[in-house]
Amino acid sequence: MHLQNYVLLPYLEFELLRRHVDKVSVEDMQAFRDRWRDSPVADRLYQEWLDALIERDDYRRVVQYYEPTADAGRTCAYLRGLIRLGRAEEALEQVEPLWVVPYSQHKRCDPVFDAWIDAKRLTESMVWSRIRLALEANARTLANYLTRYLTGPRLEDARDFIRVNRNPAAVTHVAEFRVNQSRVRDIVDHGLRRLARIDVEAAQRAWTHYEDSLSFAPTTARIIDQDISRFLARKGILTAAPDLSPLPGGGHMETAEALVVAAITLGENQRAVEWIRTVDPGGNGDVRWRYWLGRALLADASTADSGAAVLRTLASERNYYGFLAADRAGTTPRLNPQEPDIAPAVRAEVLANEGFARVLELYAVGDLTNARREWRMTSARLDS
Repeated sequence: MHLQNYVLLPYLEFELLRRHVDKVSVEDMQAFRDRWRDSPVADRLYQEWLDALIERDDYRRVVQYYEPTADAGRTCAYLRGLIRLGRAEEALEQVEPLWVVPYSQHKRCDPVFDAWIDAKRLTESMVWSRIRLALEANARTLANYLTRYLTGPRLEDARDFIRVNRNPAAVTHVAEFRVNQSRVRDIVDHGLRRLARIDVEAAQRAWTHYEDSLSFAPTTARIIDQDISRFLARKGILTAAPDLSPLPGGGHMETAEALVVAAITLGENQRAVEWIRTVDPGGNGDVRWRYWLGRALLADASTADSGAAVLRTLASERNYYGFLAADRAGTTPRLNPQEPDIAPAVRAEVLANEGFARVLELYAVGDLTNARREWRMTSARLDS
C-alpha cells in the first residue's frame, strides 16, 4: 500500500474505523490503540468505540473496558453498568462528586442519580452545597429545581438564597439574616459580594453590621472585605486600612492593584507605595508592581527621579508593563527579538519525531484542531 509511510496514516485509519465504530472488534480496537498510542487518535477512537458500546447497552463490555475519564456521561454509563451487574454499592459510592456540581449533568446520569436518591444517599447538606455552587455560577434555574429536595427551614433558607441571588440588595435587610448559622452566612456572603459590584457603598454599610453579628470564617470575611475594598477603589474611594492578606487564588493582588491605581489617581502616592510594598515586599514579584511603583514614585516630586529610573529600566523589557513604561517614559518600546539557540542535533531529533511530523503535515493541510492536539501530546513527551 502506497500510503503505509504517509505521516498521517493514523488519521486515515481512524476515519475508516470510526465510520463503522459499532462493528470494531475488541482485538482491532486494541491493535489500533497499541499501534498509534503516541497520537491523540488512539484515545479518540477508543472513546467513540466505548460510546458505541453504551448506545448498544452492552453494559458488560462498558464495565469491562471503561477507563476513568472527565466525561460525566461515560462515567455514569459505567456506574449504571455496575448497578445492572449487581455491584450497586460500588457504583453508589462514586455518585456524590458527580451530583454536587453547579450544572446539569449528561442525561446518562439520570438513572444513576435516581438509584442513588432511592437508596437514601442524598442528604439535605449535599443539596445545599449544590444550590450554593449553582448560585455562584448564576444557574438560578437549577437552584430552583433543587429546592424540591429540601424541607422545613432549609427550604426557606434556599428560597432566601435564590431571592438574594436575584436581588442582592435584599441582603441589606439585616433583620432577616440575624441567625448565626452556616446557611445564613452563605446567603450573606453571596449577597454582599454580588451587591458590591452594583452598589458597593450599600454593601459596605451592611458588612459593617454582619461582620460583628455573624461569625464568618477568617478567609470568608477577608474575601468579602477585599471585594468591598476593590469595588470602592474602582469608584475612587480608598479604604482606610484595607486587609491585603493573601487569599487562595491570589484575589488579594487584584484588590491591591485597584487600590494602588486609585491612590495614584487621587494623588495618594505614599499610600500606593505602602500597598505595593505589602504585596511585593522584596520588589521581585509580578512585573506590574514595578510599573506601579515607578508611577507612584514619579508622581511625587521628592521621589520623581527614582520613579523615572524604575520606568526606564522596565521600558527595556518585552512585556505589557514594559511597553506601558516605555510610553510613560517617552521612549520607544523594546521588542527584544530572540532567535532560539537550538543545537543542530536537537533540531534534527525534533524534526525526526513522528508526532512533530504529524503536526507539520496537519498544519499544511489546514487541520488546525488536530495539529494542536498532536502538538500538546507530542510536546508533553519531549525532554525539556
